Amino acid sequence: MLAHGSNGLVLEHSGKLKSDRYGLWTGRLRFSMPATRPELLPAVGSVHPGVSWMHCEDRDITLTPGRWLVDCSYVGTDAIDTTAVYELQRNTNTEPIETHEKFVTHIAGKPSAPLNGALFVDEDGTPTADDKRGLFHRFIAVKPDGSRNRFAGMTGFLSPSSTQWVKSWTSRTKPTDGGGVGKIDTPEGGATSFAGCDWLYVGMQFSERVGVYSIRKSWMLSGRGGWIPEVYEPDGATS
Repeated sequence: MLAHGSNGLVLEHSGKLKSDRYGLWTGRLRFSMPATRPELLPAVGSVHPGVSWMHCEDRDITLTPGRWLVDCSYVGTDAIDTTAVYELQRNTNTEPIETHEKFVTHIAGKPSAPLNGALFVDEDGTPTADDKRGLFHRFIAVKPDGSRNRFAGMTGFLSPSSTQWVKSWTSRTKPTDGGGVGKIDTPEGGATSFAGCDWLYVGMQFSERVGVYSIRKSWMLSGRGGWIPEVYEPDGATS
């Protein structure tokens, strides 16, 4: 109970509130109280005196002669105002040059018809033109005409294969939908679609702060052709 005077818990500074884009509200209040009455200390988890859906998360106590100065931090989420934030994170990974979709047609060709100075060898490391035995080895550094080969040293390429769709929000309800992680899924929030690709539910994390849950879910985009259904099909699904 708040009281005016030196014998009870006194609200010294009402502070201010802040809400972030994920729907999390935070604020601080300063109280003072007699050093001889520790039972007046606001409990962690106690309700904010002015906002019923915010609760005390922690306390910072300054000891002064005869009195304690107590700074309480409060957190909460207003269900009316909570809005999820969606993000598309599109990056590149280095992939083997042999996996490029144009490897045969434009980049290295094949043992019987190499392109751009590509060298193919058999299992013994001997150069070969046999399409059944030849494996890509490298690009030669200098072309037969003496010019430098611009493909020389290339063993990989940057592929836009690291693409994630992320949903972040704050809730009063503990999430329970982590069981589908690692399965083909349709992302929440209208994720961007890419031709020939689909999405895999790859992660769900949450942290709790006095009954308030900060939640993050993420999906990863497949390469062309989609995720292999036999490996990543949701439980109980039929093809």
